[in-house]
Amino acid sequence: MSDDTHIGISGRLGAENLQEFLTFRIARVHAHLNAQASHLLNKHAGLSLVQWRIIVTVANLGSTTSNNICRVTGMDKGLVSRKLKDLVRDQIVHSETSETDSRQHILTLTARGRTAHDRVLPIMRRRQKHLLDQLNSDEVDVLAAALVKIDGGAARLDFDD
Repeated sequence: MSDDTHIGISGRLGAENLQEFLTFRIARVHAHLNAQASHLLNKHAGLSLVQWRIIVTVANLGSTTSNNICRVTGMDKGLVSRKLKDLVRDQIVHSETSETDSRQHILTLTARGRTAHDRVLPIMRRRQKHLLDQLNSDEVDVLAAALVKIDGGAARLDFDD
């Protein structure tokens, strides 16, 4: 295969077309999903998407650290740190220095944070249902399996060989 051709998302061999690249299509869907989520979160709770992901992670874990939030979500440590400062300032997340390691802060939701979580979660669940309703059950299974495989394939960094 020459350098000016590729096998697109459809599996056809042809001239390069940006919209045929899997990564482009995923990035576009990702951008649309983020815009949709951001709109809902801002409208219903005045939260950013990153703040929501932090709140959900803390709610699910009960208490955690910023390092653990980064590990679980894959979000950037600096971004999480900045958004956590806002959440602590706004009394949505409580931060307490760890008794065993003064460099770590234990994070928990405040009553205000729990209220925000409980108010927004049903909306985000309805959104999830709406998105999944676009697919039949077989397509949901195929998509889930494909995403696992693509995620695994994304770990490869060198394509010179």
